[in-house]
Amino acid sequence: MIMTSYDSHIQISNERRSRRFWVMVVLAFFSLDIVIASIAIYLATRDPSFRPMPDYGDQNVSWEERHQERIRSDKLGWTVEISPVEPGRNAMQIVAQDSFGNPVTGATGTISAYHFTRVTELTLSSLVEVAPGLYHSTIDCSRNGMWKVELRINNGEEHFLYENSLEFPAKEMETS
Repeated sequence: MIMTSYDSHIQISNERRSRRFWVMVVLAFFSLDIVIASIAIYLATRDPSFRPMPDYGDQNVSWEERHQERIRSDKLGWTVEISPVEPGRNAMQIVAQDSFGNPVTGATGTISAYHFTRVTELTLSSLVEVAPGLYHSTIDCSRNGMWKVELRINNGEEHFLYENSLEFPAKEMETS
């Protein structure tokens, strides 16, 4: 079969069209990939629950010091109970007792806390003694769920460190 210049022109035109089509398909897939990646990056950077924990690096560097502080605190034998102050849960209450079950009175201290879904909202508050062995802090703990709490109590020469994860259930008013 003899190819004329008209046939060769049609063939070249078809090849160009085909080439453009497949280049556009590949570019469309690349563009779609870029759009999906951009959406994922946007969602990951805008959500406040995706953040590193506060002072994570510093706590690891000073691990030995904190470990020794925990050992000294354990030797004191103190116990603490931390719970939200009802009904508004705009504060935490701390009940502190020494190793004999007596209230720890006249102490000073601080408490820092954050909800696990909002680690950037770390709150630091001083303790205020409202009754013997009963302290309040102005930390809003109205969010239900897991909280990371670090409590430091100083009573004369005695220094107590309490670190724990606590779960504050739904407010009783909401469940009724």
